[in-house]
Amino acid sequence: MISNSVYSGHNYYTFDGEYFYVLDEKSFTIHAFDSHGKFVHSSCKKGRGPGEFTMATKICYNADLNTIDVLNPIGKIYHFRTKTLEYVSTLDIKGKDLQAIHDFVPTRSGYLLYSNTLDERIWHYDSENRIANPCGIRLPEYLSIYFYAQDRFYSMGESVQTFRAFDGKCFNLDSSLNVRTSLVWDFGKRSTQLKAIPELPSAREYHEYLMDYSDNHVAAFNDIKCIDSTLIANVIYKRNLHTIVYNLASNQAKMFLKTEEGLPLVCGLVYDNSMMLLVDSHMLPEFISTEVLDEVSVREYQKATSTGSMAIIRYGLSGVKP
Repeated sequence: MISNSVYSGHNYYTFDGEYFYVLDEKSFTIHAFDSHGKFVHSSCKKGRGPGEFTMATKICYNADLNTIDVLNPIGKIYHFRTKTLEYVSTLDIKGKDLQAIHDFVPTRSGYLLYSNTLDERIWHYDSENRIANPCGIRLPEYLSIYFYAQDRFYSMGESVQTFRAFDGKCFNLDSSLNVRTSLVWDFGKRSTQLKAIPELPSAREYHEYLMDYSDNHVAAFNDIKCIDSTLIANVIYKRNLHTIVYNLASNQAKMFLKTEEGLPLVCGLVYDNSMMLLVDSHMLPEFISTEVLDEVSVREYQKATSTGSMAIIRYGLSGVKP
């Protein structure tokens, strides 16, 4: 039983093109499934020995190393072989300045890291020189509890991007640690202003403020993903999670609450010009309309809902009608 119930954020599953890997953070187990959803095997990593951990916050496929990487927030990244999930090695990044890591993404030269505990939030780890350096993206300290995005990084072509949660401003990060603004969202009078965000003592008060502020502003970005030439962003607006679909080629964008089929579009795991979402089967009616499925997908939908299993929804943008 996978304990990441209801909606498992894409920090907890990954895909190497052949197998799905799901990280159960409560039992410290990695589950492997083939591309048809058939269970292959599980590997429990709980412990304090080599390749074992008692904390884990993200799993991802590292294409350059052909490994499944698991992040321990104390500053360690564990490498496991694809398919077998055998332990390979551990990368210990923790240093005197970088004591905790809350998100990471592999790059050709190492890793981009996000720490929620430092003024310097974005770091780059150089695998060749074995050193981590800050990228120079800073925010006021009080914004650390304003809104915590599920995934700070996304890929756009060959580059890795990051974004600010309070207004969605995007930055391109290259291997030389050059930071360049790549996108600034303009909602006119509905744009969020940093000066409008007060300093509040608790996350609950920020949440309440966020909801009130979203009545008239696009208040916060929950996630951003890029598929081919299309950018997808989930934002809080009018107290609900809205979706922005922005075509980079035509420079046209639409914001909507649900598609024409009455379904939300939630950012998931991007692979091969499509997006995948892992959900509990009883949540499937909120994400899928059987009217838009082919016969094979209908049978899989019925099987998932009848057995109470987890389900991977895979969809492209060609059928999205805001």
